[in-house]
Amino acid sequence: MRRQTWKKHHKVTGIAAALFLLLFCISGFILNHRSMYSTMDISRRYLPSQYHYQNWNMGLIRGGVATSFGYFWYGDGGLFTPECDEIHEANSFLPPYSDHRHIRNVTEYKKNNSLYIAAQYGLYRMDSSTHEEIKLPLEKDERLVDVATLGDSLIVISRDRIFISTDGADFEPIELIPGSDWDGKFTLFRYLWLLHSGQMWGLPGKVVVDIVGVTFVFLTLSGLVFWLWPMRIRRLRDRGLNFKHTAKTLAWNARWHIKIGEWAFVVLCFVVVTGWCLRPPLLIPFVLTKVPGIEGTALSPSKPWADKLRALRWDSTRGWWLLSTSDGFYRVDASLRGTPQKLDDAPNVSVMGVTVLQQEPDGKWLVGSLSGMYRWNPDDHEITDYFTGELADNMPGAPFGKRPVAGYSALYQDGELVNEVVYDYYQGASAGMYEQPDSLCHAPISLWNFALEVHTGRIYNLFGHAPLIWIFLAGSLIFYLILTGYKSRPKREK
Repeated sequence: MRRQTWKKHHKVTGIAAALFLLLFCISGFILNHRSMYSTMDISRRYLPSQYHYQNWNMGLIRGGVATSFGYFWYGDGGLFTPECDEIHEANSFLPPYSDHRHIRNVTEYKKNNSLYIAAQYGLYRMDSSTHEEIKLPLEKDERLVDVATLGDSLIVISRDRIFISTDGADFEPIELIPGSDWDGKFTLFRYLWLLHSGQMWGLPGKVVVDIVGVTFVFLTLSGLVFWLWPMRIRRLRDRGLNFKHTAKTLAWNARWHIKIGEWAFVVLCFVVVTGWCLRPPLLIPFVLTKVPGIEGTALSPSKPWADKLRALRWDSTRGWWLLSTSDGFYRVDASLRGTPQKLDDAPNVSVMGVTVLQQEPDGKWLVGSLSGMYRWNPDDHEITDYFTGELADNMPGAPFGKRPVAGYSALYQDGELVNEVVYDYYQGASAGMYEQPDSLCHAPISLWNFALEVHTGRIYNLFGHAPLIWIFLAGSLIFYLILTGYKSRPKREK
């Protein structure tokens, strides 16, 4: 095509993509600095109705636990307890921010007769009279995922490490040995994820990607000036007004729009393509392909468990820990210092992580995620669908299955199940749960989670499968915008 044709395509594509490109950049910056925005919330009142809590859906409750202090439910809404045939919040000791009230698990530590509550940003202890936060030797942005007990040991799990205490106050990080299947390789999907955000090289990498985002914002705004200012100049000229300042602004924007676009062409394409490949249909080959890690980066072979740990439960029937990770399930000895052994033929879990991991009295495990829920017998590898009772095909599926399970709670008396509730991500609690208070309908969503909805396209869910194709369509549009801009640039004089 001729340069003028490329220029026309660039203009039309830029106008179509401008708003979405700005939203990508702003939301991407927020996603890259979660802790910075962890104290900022947005009321769900101002969001589309699919973001309003109804019947305990969307992870508002993820589980329940019976303790000597009473029964508690926990989830993204914090901690809840029954009072006078109603359910009430029990969050007074937690920070008043949504991101800080995401409770991952609650356990009772008999040694000091206390409850320990693992929120993603901190560990809290509660007894009959006091509440306090327990300080852990966490690194910046390190988030907790679970808490468990075994005898005199209290174990806290982050996404990267395991901490053990024998008094409930002082915690020591332990080195989790690489799993039996560890080969020093990571999926290409993981590489793309960290390259797209810059997290591959820590804070310096994130700053570089932030600069790319600022570059995108400048190019978008200067492109809009390039489009709108000629019309403004014509109006000023027709009215006999001075338009020299407007013309200078147009010339400055045009010059730097072209220069910066040309200089940054390669890195702009790189960020767009890496983000493009993080969603279907392009992600499939990257999920299935593994390559060696690189020392000195977030994907170092010497850090096999970095950002992989998801949950830890004691298997009282078999006498070992069941460890859930983004690489699958492992069994680990009671000391947690032996080599984790990979468990084959385990249930498939959504890439978003396990939401239910609970052992039943017969020794089987309930394993739930947004891909569904299963009963699993590790001894004979039998896996049955929780809802149908039929054998599961155990084939990897979409991140969201037909029955996305966000949580599960069960109440036993004398070893007999007297009440159980499954929390569907969309439909909420099954029969047997207290009615959700109206006051929780518009409970706040953290700015980070809202940015995630925008960045992944879920906020534009006007059609049933919009989130699955949005990134592909938007990525195609923005990539074509960059290409047409490069093709339409003025040729240099020789």
